[in-house]
Amino acid sequence: MKTIEKSIETPSFWQLVFSQSKVNGAPYNGEQLPGRIWDWHLSAKASP
Repeated sequence: MKTIEKSIETPSFWQLVFSQSKVNGAPYNGEQLPGRIWDWHLSAKASP
């Protein structure tokens, strides 16, 4: 069986996600994004 070596210096996908999250102090401007009113009834008709 082949072993996969991963560098300790290379962050994993999830380490990158969490390090860039709002809760960890990363900049986040989601509250400033324009709001949308979503109509599930209309979007369901658009699906094939």
